[in-house]
Amino acid sequence: MTSYMLIIHIVAAVLTVFELVLGVYLVSLFAGYGEESLTPASTGFLVFNAVWSILVLAYIGLSPRIAPRTFHELVALALEWLTMLFWFGGSVAIASFLKAIPLCTVYVQCHLWRTATAVGFINWLAFLALAIHDTMGFKRGRFTNTGATGSHTTA
Repeated sequence: MTSYMLIIHIVAAVLTVFELVLGVYLVSLFAGYGEESLTPASTGFLVFNAVWSILVLAYIGLSPRIAPRTFHELVALALEWLTMLFWFGGSVAIASFLKAIPLCTVYVQCHLWRTATAVGFINWLAFLALAIHDTMGFKRGRFTNTGATGSHTTA
């Protein structure tokens, strides 16, 4: 794995954990008001994106080193593209939710949602860079079916 791709992986992991904490806090703001939750669906999807991304980053980063037989480059590539689409969709959903709220500049929660939107789009860019880089490497034939060589391993 090249050094700049390692940096992108680390940035994506840190931002994903930050987004998870922020998303859980936003969900908790609406929990507990009666039996029904008033949490917007886009905020729940934000939490899903963060958990999904942690699992994907764990598979991409650890699977080739710990269990190389379980790693497959096409699965990793598909997971990266799917995660990139999830981040884009979730960030657009939160942004459109914010646009529908009148007087959003007054409430503290709106600032948190704006932060979550910005971090979501940064995560989208990070996963887009990972997906494009690995797609180009796959097209050049840098991967093998065993996962023993390629951008995700140290072999």
